[in-house]
Amino acid sequence: MKKLLFSLFATGILFADSDYNIIADRYFSPYAGADDLIMSHKLVENSYLERLTQTYESNPARWAQLSRTAELMCFWDPLNYFTTLIQHEVFGHGYRVRSLGSQDANVTKYKFHIPPPYGPGGGATHYKYSTDRTTVFEHLAITTGGVEATAICANRLRMQWLKKGSINPNQSSLYLNAEHDLTLYTIYSSDNEGDDMHSYRDFLNHTYQGSKLTSKSLRTQALINLLDPFTYYSFYSWYNYVSKGKQGPLPMIPLGSYQYLPGARLGLTPFGPEYYMENFLLKDEKPIYFYLRGGKHAGMNYTGLGIENPHQWQLGSFQLGYRADLWLQPKIDMQDLRYAYSQLDKRENLHANTSDSRFGVSISLIAQKKLWSDGMLFVQLGAKTPGYVPGEGLDSSLIFRVGITLW
Repeated sequence: MKKLLFSLFATGILFADSDYNIIADRYFSPYAGADDLIMSHKLVENSYLERLTQTYESNPARWAQLSRTAELMCFWDPLNYFTTLIQHEVFGHGYRVRSLGSQDANVTKYKFHIPPPYGPGGGATHYKYSTDRTTVFEHLAITTGGVEATAICANRLRMQWLKKGSINPNQSSLYLNAEHDLTLYTIYSSDNEGDDMHSYRDFLNHTYQGSKLTSKSLRTQALINLLDPFTYYSFYSWYNYVSKGKQGPLPMIPLGSYQYLPGARLGLTPFGPEYYMENFLLKDEKPIYFYLRGGKHAGMNYTGLGIENPHQWQLGSFQLGYRADLWLQPKIDMQDLRYAYSQLDKRENLHANTSDSRFGVSISLIAQKKLWSDGMLFVQLGAKTPGYVPGEGLDSSLIFRVGITLW
């Protein structure tokens, strides 16, 4: 078994392509988790075991189409479901608990069920916390951490596909699971206390005066996630592979020397839902991502924008880029013990601040240094001020990620 696993890993490394990252950061954030899980997915895809199934690729015969269907439904779809589940639980909920950086809250265990069609699917993150020292804002972040992490995973897949100019059918259901984790959560949300969306609505409505978020309104807002072209490209890629054995195309809108794709989605913050207007540019196989976000809830207005351009400059053996986020959000001290979780049992509403706002910024440099013909050192270094931005801590913090890029 050890020899088999080593063979899978080694052959995957040899055939890895398109700048796949193996990275780590202090609390194993959704960014680290997404890149590492996508890299693991690629290792499986490029292993000897998987390449045995490629003998019938592009064969138009009906038996070959059935074989490709069985490959996707019986192997890749369950694997993709489980990969999304790990991102949701370990690098989502788990990250938000870990990022508190305190003994007052820590993960005790993760629970995973066998994925469909072989089992019921689903999972859970169990953690303990001090009700007197963990605030409701931190609980809101933990509750939404799962869908926050899967949205980041979907973003990492889009950036990979843009580099390649096509959509990998083996990753199509991984993208659909990740991108529409929140969509499906709102559709199937229940009033059970263990349900993330129920907890989010309940915490939010008891934290802000005038907050009356319902499951119906959240479900309606999540419909904006259907305005995502990659969703429909992913469905077509799955179909195209079954029928023709080929990867799906990635049509884009020409804008001068660039190609462009827009999109939209819903996100959840510790102060309410917000909409994202997402934009993807591509030039010379180098993707650029930028977004606008904003929302209004319980009398609060909040907005933000950001850009990620990881390949802006080429300096010899170095590639340099950057990521920057700016925001205007409610002025909240996420660690203020006046808003401790225990206060929910004593007061009908915590009357959190809804009138004052503050600016925040997160900025980091992304550097890659060529180490050998097929590998680079990856470093992301920066800092952020207090405030909510997906994938980063709630307070002011250093941003530091390091790893290896393979292609």
